[in-house]
Amino acid sequence: LGDLSTKYEVKTIPIDSGPTLNKVLLGMGLIDEISLLMSPIIVGSKSDSFLAQLNIGNPNISLELLSYEDFDKGLILLRYKVLKETPD
Repeated sequence: LGDLSTKYEVKTIPIDSGPTLNKVLLGMGLIDEISLLMSPIIVGSKSDSFLAQLNIGNPNISLELLSYEDFDKGLILLRYKVLKETPD
């Protein structure tokens, strides 16, 4: 990631991955923003596993709502800034 920033001036890398990679990147402080598309449908018996696994092994992660957008059929896009802890 450092090389991408230095050599190619890449500032943003969108990721669409599962909870394991997201958990690792959050724990390393490499995620600045989280976008969630919420649907008014609950799917299957393991629909809570994605969000539950994000925080395993990480301290609580504070978020600040940046924006939200309503779409047809009850879809809502939520954009959050990941608040980084500052050293004392």
